Amino acid sequence: MRVLSYRYDMFKPYIVVLAFLLVPLFAHGQSAGIQLQTNPSFPESKEAFTISVADASFQTRSSITWFIDGTEATQFKNSSSLEIKQGEAPKQITARVVYANGTVREGVYKANPYRIDLIAEADTTVPWFYKGRALPSSGSAIKVTALVFKDNGPSSNAYSYIWKVDGKVQNGGALWGNNTLTYTPNFETEVSVSVDILDKSGAVLSSESLQIPIVEPELYFYEVNPLRGLSQKALADPFIFVGEETRLRAEPYFMSKRILDEHVYAQWEIDGNSVPSASDDSNEIVIEKQGASGSSILSFHIRNMQQLLQGAKDTLTIRF
Repeated sequence: MRVLSYRYDMFKPYIVVLAFLLVPLFAHGQSAGIQLQTNPSFPESKEAFTISVADASFQTRSSITWFIDGTEATQFKNSSSLEIKQGEAPKQITARVVYANGTVREGVYKANPYRIDLIAEADTTVPWFYKGRALPSSGSAIKVTALVFKDNGPSSNAYSYIWKVDGKVQNGGALWGNNTLTYTPNFETEVSVSVDILDKSGAVLSSESLQIPIVEPELYFYEVNPLRGLSQKALADPFIFVGEETRLRAEPYFMSKRILDEHVYAQWEIDGNSVPSASDDSNEIVIEKQGASGSSILSFHIRNMQQLLQGAKDTLTIRF
């Protein structure tokens, strides 16, 4: 089997948006007298949550009464916490504590609806016909955008943002209007990205987090037909070579688009022997059958020499 020619023609794959749409969130209201805590801290609208009195001195009370939107919740009488079931969306919860000495204190939780949409974009390659989403890999950039909605309208520029990656604060802390984060992972298999939105006083209004999987780049071989063009079905291994010659293309998946344009090492091998470049196309190779029957091992290796995490290699058995 011998190589006839191949040429370099990098495609422009789509960026597929990893979109995570979340339902409205509650933010804590001001407490009068005693502090109330919710679990989770910022429950989603109509999500089940628990609200508790966060005052250690309330054990000296003589009674505690809960009110949901002004109506007493008698089933939680003298309980230190109250449970809101899935599907309920109270606007205000009040806890009234009467202490043993007759002192009366109240805590008020007011629902302030927010919605945060976290959109993650992986700046990696996929062929034009690929219907899945581009995934981030080690050494490729991830852009995460926080879209904040209040009262059914967008308001993303009205807040400060604190971004964290795996719990570590990014960008030096809170930045006004900075609703995007760009991060490049290294050896992680998963990245946790979280954001807090703050008002002008510095109070946290809402928080959300996102788990982003980090994958390894992949490589697949496709046949290029002179009439129909690039096949959209990857070749099975082994590949049965019918005819006298064929053109094959190696398509890398989930490699950074930006660094593939520079410092790229790309090498074909047949049966362990390097095939010298004959033209500018390092992703395609034309092979010709040699002999009546037999088999060969075809391999392709592509890697960015300045970002060694960005690379892929695979082999294909060709039988003829």
